[in-house]
Amino acid sequence: MEIHFVHVRADLTVKDALKNEDGLTIVSVFCNVQTELNEPQQESSKELMEYVPKLLNTGERISGIILNMTKLLSVNYNSYYTYAGSLTSPDCNEAVIWIIFDTPIYLTDAQYRLFSKVRRHNFRALQTLNQHIVYRPPHATFNTPQIVKLFDEMVQVVTEFFRNVTKFMTKGFKTR
Repeated sequence: MEIHFVHVRADLTVKDALKNEDGLTIVSVFCNVQTELNEPQQESSKELMEYVPKLLNTGERISGIILNMTKLLSVNYNSYYTYAGSLTSPDCNEAVIWIIFDTPIYLTDAQYRLFSKVRRHNFRALQTLNQHIVYRPPHATFNTPQIVKLFDEMVQVVTEFFRNVTKFMTKGFKTR
C-alpha cells in the first residue's frame, strides 16, 4: 500500500496549482503490513490513524492537518527519491514534485483494512518515465549492485594501467 500526502503551494489555489509544474508536492510513503508492531512502529502510525476515519466518504479531504512527518517516517526521513511528474488521477496534470520515501512505515492488518475502506480502485497503471529525471540526495545510502562495483574497480585498474604506460612512454626507463 502507498499513502500520498498532497501539499498545495502556499501562494496558489488548487486550481492554479494544477497549472504550474511545481504547484503541488506529493509525499509518498509505502506501507508494510505486519501482525504486530513494536513500540516505535505503533507510535509512528498512531497519529496518522486518527485521521483515517474522517476519509471514509468518497471525495473527502482533510485540510490544515499538522503531522510530525519525522515521527511518521522514523529514522530514514533523509532517504528518498524525487522528480517532477504528474498526478495519478485524471487529468494527470504535470504539476507535481514527487518525494518518494524508500523506507516503509508499518501498519497492522486492522489498520490496513481501515485504509482499504477509504477508496477502492485507487490506482493507475505503471507509466513510462518519459523525460522525467529521478534524483536522490547525495547523502542517501544506496545499495550498489555488485556488478557495478566490479565494473567500477575494473575501470580504475585500467585507468591506472594506462596512466603508468603514459608515464613510461614519456619518461622512459630509469637506470641507476
